[in-house]
Amino acid sequence: LLIALSRATAKTGVDEVELEGRIYLKRLPKSNKVTACVVLVHCFGCDAYMEISKFARQADIFGFALLAPQGIGNSFNAPSCCGPARASQLDDTGFIDRLVAHAQKSPFLARLPLFASGFSNGGFLVTHLTTVSTLPWRGISPTAGHEYEFSPHRPIPVYIHHCGADQQVNIQGCCSSGPGCCCGISSPACISMEDIFLRWLKINKCSGSYTARGAAGAHCSIGIGCAANATFC
Repeated sequence: LLIALSRATAKTGVDEVELEGRIYLKRLPKSNKVTACVVLVHCFGCDAYMEISKFARQADIFGFALLAPQGIGNSFNAPSCCGPARASQLDDTGFIDRLVAHAQKSPFLARLPLFASGFSNGGFLVTHLTTVSTLPWRGISPTAGHEYEFSPHRPIPVYIHHCGADQQVNIQGCCSSGPGCCCGISSPACISMEDIFLRWLKINKCSGSYTARGAAGAHCSIGIGCAANATFC
């Protein structure tokens, strides 16, 4: 796997960095004018280069530096998910903190706004980062999976993207009384995406919500009079 990553990264301007016997990938925008640093965390069974390849084009446009850790056994340890990393109780949140500190030794990356995006298993981990990480995250974006309970140190923007047809991590929640999810993921109660939106309305002190048409014809519910934006599409 690591040999394959090395070949792929050599063709795309991505540096393969060794830290503590592990690997993370680093990619700077082609202009070297860096505006933010984004940590990308892959899914169970995926690899770091897959995440880099998704974001490379937009990173060049907006000036994002990308950092992507490679999971042990292609997995990461979050409270609810997944694989050999979770079975071994690896300190993946600590590793991400340390790889960011390592990368920020570069003058290109020092003191930049810091964001995290995670796919599936990675989504579970980036939501957990807001509770246990020592870093000042400016925002997170979990896709196709997230922890259902987390307590960030400070208010933080969250953008969740979840496919309605996802059969691995169900949009209606992961619980034994419901349709269930893959990989042993489970929570005591079924917490759907709509339930999460209703919680956000309360947390953000919204007085209600209204429906509107969003991008690409999406049907959206938007909070009214909120202390911070709350939108569900």
